[in-house]
Amino acid sequence: MKNDRFNINKRMAFIVLIIPIVFISQYYLFKFGVINPQIKGIEVSAVKGKYIKDIDKYVVKLNEEVIFSTGDYVKFPSYGKDPVVEFKSLDKDNIVKIEDNSENIKNTFKITGIKKGIASIAVVKNNRILKKFNILVVDPKVVELNTEINGSLRYVGDKATIKNTVEVDFDRFNEKYEVDYKSSNQNVLKVEDDKIYAVGVGKATITANLGSKKESFTYNIVARIKDIIVEKNINLKVGEKKSIDVLVKTLPEDLKTPRPKFTFSESKLPVQRNIRLDDDGTIIGLREGVEKVLVSCGSGKNKIEKHISITVKNNI
Repeated sequence: MKNDRFNINKRMAFIVLIIPIVFISQYYLFKFGVINPQIKGIEVSAVKGKYIKDIDKYVVKLNEEVIFSTGDYVKFPSYGKDPVVEFKSLDKDNIVKIEDNSENIKNTFKITGIKKGIASIAVVKNNRILKKFNILVVDPKVVELNTEINGSLRYVGDKATIKNTVEVDFDRFNEKYEVDYKSSNQNVLKVEDDKIYAVGVGKATITANLGSKKESFTYNIVARIKDIIVEKNINLKVGEKKSIDVLVKTLPEDLKTPRPKFTFSESKLPVQRNIRLDDDGTIIGLREGVEKVLVSCGSGKNKIEKHISITVKNNI
C-alpha cells in the first residue's frame, strides 16, 4: 500500500515536471521553424500594377508586372515562425513568370505575363496547395485608328489640332493610347502637344502611328502673299531687251514664294503684238505701240495681280 502510494506520487511528479518541458519545447520548435504552424485566411489579391479582377480570374497585360499578395493570413500558434509560402504555376506552358517580392512588400510575389493564355496559380506551403486562382494574359491589339486633323494647313503660320479615335480588340483596361506623330519635314510642319504648326514653305507629310495602324496626311504649305511690287510703266525701244522686275512681299516676311507669272492683258494676234513676252518676265520691243501685261503671284485667295503698261518707241 505504501509502495503504491509512492509510485503514484512519483508519476505525478514526473507529469508535473514533463508538462512544462513539453510546452517549452513545443514553443521553441514552432519559434525556430522546426514545426510549421497552421495557416488560415489566405486571401490572394493584386496590390500593384495594371489588372482587371473578374469573378474567376485576374486579367493582366502581356509583358507587364502585377504584384500579388497572400494577405494578412492567420497562423496558429501565433508565435510560430512565419512559414515559407510560395506562388507556383500549375501549368507547363510558361505563360507567366513568378518572382518573390517580399523584400519590397511582405508576403507578395511579382507575376509577369510572358505569353498569351490562361495560367493556374497555386499558393503553396511545403508542397501543399492552400489556394488556387487563375490569371489570363492578354495582348490588346489596335484594330482601328481614326485620325482627324481640324484646321486649315495651307499657309505658313497656320495651325491645326489632331484628334484620334482608337479601337482595340480588348478595351477593358480603359487606357489612353498615345499615338505617335511624325513629320516628314520639320522645317515645314512641326507637331507639338497634339497640334500641327505650319512653320515653313514646302511639302510635308504627317504620319500617325499606333501599333500596326498608320495614317498619313500630306500638305503643301505656301507663303501668304502680302503684295507684289512692280514698275507700273516701262519704256523700251524696238529691239531692246528688258526684264520685268518683281518684288514679292510675304507675311511673315522673306519667305520663299511661287514664281511670278506674266501674261498679256489683252487678246491680240501674234503679228499685232508690240513686244515679245517670255515666261520669266523678259520683254523685247517688236514694234512701236503700247502693251498691257498682267503680273501675278500665288493662287486662289492668295493671289495678287498687278497691271503694267509697256510702251515701245522707235529708235529714231
